[in-house]
Amino acid sequence: MYMPILKGRRAEFSALCHVDEPVSSILRPLLEVLPDERMSVHGSSLRFAHRLMDSAPKDMIFAVDCRYLRPDGSGRPLQRVAQAIHEWGITMIPVFSPGDGQDPADVRVAADWHKSGGCLRLDRANCLSIAAHREDQIPEVLDAVDLRTTDVDLVIDLGDVCTRETGQDAAQLSRTALAWAQSRGWRSVTLASGAFPVNISDLPLGTSTPLPRWDAVLWAELVGTPIGGQDVGYGDYVVSNPEPSRGFAPLPNLRYTAKRHWHVYRYPKSPDGGMRTFGDLCLAVMASNHWPAQGKDFSWGDEQVQLCAHGFKIGNPAMWRAFGISHHLAVVADRLTTLGEP
Repeated sequence: MYMPILKGRRAEFSALCHVDEPVSSILRPLLEVLPDERMSVHGSSLRFAHRLMDSAPKDMIFAVDCRYLRPDGSGRPLQRVAQAIHEWGITMIPVFSPGDGQDPADVRVAADWHKSGGCLRLDRANCLSIAAHREDQIPEVLDAVDLRTTDVDLVIDLGDVCTRETGQDAAQLSRTALAWAQSRGWRSVTLASGAFPVNISDLPLGTSTPLPRWDAVLWAELVGTPIGGQDVGYGDYVVSNPEPSRGFAPLPNLRYTAKRHWHVYRYPKSPDGGMRTFGDLCLAVMASNHWPAQGKDFSWGDEQVQLCAHGFKIGNPAMWRAFGISHHLAVVADRLTTLGEP
């Protein structure tokens, strides 16, 4: 199983909307509902639900995390999202974590509506507690939401592993947490982390910069051992950092995934201040050795890159991110299916 952890933004939904069957068959996305400063919590919840309804591939099941939404008097966000999604016939798994501030009653209600169990998401602090044999919070939170381990997907989320050193630190925690998880009878276990940097504004212009996919390296090194086992799912933050970022108007760019690196393309604006240079960027991607052998047929994102290269469209920052996400999902799904590693 592949669990991409996606922010609930337009780009992520655009990419999901165009996922092909070979990719969708192994996806179990975890979607984070983000607040909109212009809206109430109720408005942010319903906007997310509408976007999911418009873009969800048929029969795909989603884990949904409302940790970033704090009640403001306009409603209970997890219940709002769960109810709206249920009414539109989409199956949702509510995500909960020790100490995340969510009301366990909301998780119970959401799980009861969808009859799909739950998803327990543990962070580094939780893993440190497990390593210190202080994991009492975990059975307590399971009791509070009235779910058994056999009905719960466990996500060990190590967060940011943007350097080799942070990845090595996370590896030791992972070994301990995976060994602990083995005997608990979880419905599934996923090891997740994210290695994409917080921002790319310091990368050079007019070229591509390779950035190591330390999250993929970490998973491959751990899950290939007896501690991990081949039944441990892979999770990542796709082409984003684990921390939510604020929107802004970047230069033409594309976050393009290859075997063990992202190739991040950044180009200057055209002389008139426009974004036509994104077409030049796409031509460079197509001429590179990481352009897939299948070409535009590899993913919807690659099809869009070719259209931009030939001048049929330019796109905008949200679309460029969607192209990169689409390609990334296809790369990881293909590698997991054919090679057993991301």
